[in-house]
Amino acid sequence: GRYGMEMLFHGGTIIAADNTWALWAVLALTVAISIFLEQKYKWASNISAPVISIIIAFILANIKAIPVVSGVYDTAGTYCIPLATAMMLYQANLKNIFKNSGKMLICMNIGVIATLIGGAVGFFLLKDSLREGLVFTGSAVASYIGGTANFVAVGSSNGLSDTMITVGAFTENFIMTLCIIALLWMPTSKLFKKLYNHPYQEEKEVGEDSGASMTAKFWKRKEISLLDIAKCVGVALGIVAVSSYITDFFATMLAVGEDAGALAQLPAMIFGNRYVIMTLLSIILVAVFPKFFENMNGAHEIGTFVMYLYFAVIGCSVNLGDLASSVIPALLLYIILGVFNIGILLIVGKLLKQNIEEITIASNACIGGPFTAMAMATSKGYQKLIVPALLSGIWGNILGTILGISIIGLLGAFI
Repeated sequence: GRYGMEMLFHGGTIIAADNTWALWAVLALTVAISIFLEQKYKWASNISAPVISIIIAFILANIKAIPVVSGVYDTAGTYCIPLATAMMLYQANLKNIFKNSGKMLICMNIGVIATLIGGAVGFFLLKDSLREGLVFTGSAVASYIGGTANFVAVGSSNGLSDTMITVGAFTENFIMTLCIIALLWMPTSKLFKKLYNHPYQEEKEVGEDSGASMTAKFWKRKEISLLDIAKCVGVALGIVAVSSYITDFFATMLAVGEDAGALAQLPAMIFGNRYVIMTLLSIILVAVFPKFFENMNGAHEIGTFVMYLYFAVIGCSVNLGDLASSVIPALLLYIILGVFNIGILLIVGKLLKQNIEEITIASNACIGGPFTAMAMATSKGYQKLIVPALLSGIWGNILGTILGISIIGLLGAFI
C-alpha cells in the first residue's frame, strides 16, 4: 500500500505497470462487473458489456489507479483476439448454414452487399474528416457484416489505434441500438404490414421480452465438462498456431514490391492476414469434423470472455481529446452503413417478395451479429426463425473479416 502511494506521489499509478497479477485481476474483475451489469439491468444491456468494460478501464486509468501502458496489456492484445476469434468460429458449419437458413440467408447476403456499398459511399464522403479512415472503414464494414469480433480482427491486424477501436466500439453499439429498435418495430407497424408479407407476425402469440432478460437468457447456464474446456482451449491454440505458419508462408509467397498498386497487394493482404486464414481453416475443420465441434460446449462463453478482456485493455490507453474529436465522423459512417443496410434490404426484399420478418432479422444479423438476431426472433415469438437467425449471424462472422480486409485493399486503390 505504502509503495503504491509513493508511486502515485512520484507521478506513477496506484498499481505499477510491472505489477502483473494485480493488473490481470483488475482486467478480469472489470469484465466480470460488466457482464453482471449487462445481464442484470436494461440500461446496461443497451450499452453492452464490451463498452462498459472500456468505460470502467478508462476511468481507472484516468484516476491513476492503473497505468496507461503495461506489458500485461501487450500480452492481452497479442493473445486474446486470435484465441477468441478461433473459438467463435467453432460454429462455422457451412452445410448447416446453407441447409437450414433458407430465405433468411438470401436476405442476409443482400444485407452484406448493402453494407459494402454503404462502406464505399461513407468512405468517400468522410475520408477527409475520419481519422485512420481506410482501416476504420474496413473495420466498421466488417462489424456491420459479422459483429464486434470482426471489427477487432480487421482493426487490430491492420494497425488501428486503441483510440479508434474505442471510438468504433462506442459508435457501433450506439447506432446498432437505434437500428435494432427500428427493426423490432417494423414487422408490427401497419405501414410495413401493408407493404410486405408477414406470415410469422400473423401467427405470433408470444409477448415481447426486455433487453436485459434477453441477454441473461442467451447466456444462461449450460452443461459443460472439464473435457469441453480442455478441447475448446487446446483446439483454439492449435488453430492459431497453424494459421500463423500458413499466414507467414502466404505473406512471403504473395509479397509484391512497395511500389506495386493496391490491387496487386490485395492477395498478400488477404491471405497474409492471420484472421482470414483462421476463418478458412476453421471452416475446413468444422466441415471435416462436424460432430466434434457440435458436441463441444463452452467455446462461445470462453471466447466471449477472452474478447471482453481485450476491450478492458483498450479502455486503459484511450486519450479523451482524440476520442471526442473522432466520434462525430465515426458516428456518421455508422449511420450511413445502417441506413444502406436497412434501406437496400427493404427495397430489394420487396422486389424479391421476401417476408418482412426475414428482412428485418437478416438486417439485425448483419448489424448486430448472431446473438442480437436470435434474440430478436425469440423476443418477437418467431420460433421457426430462431435457428436461421443464428446461422445467418454466423455466416456474417465468416464473411466479415475477409470482406473488411478486402474493402481496405479495394478502397486503397482509389486514393
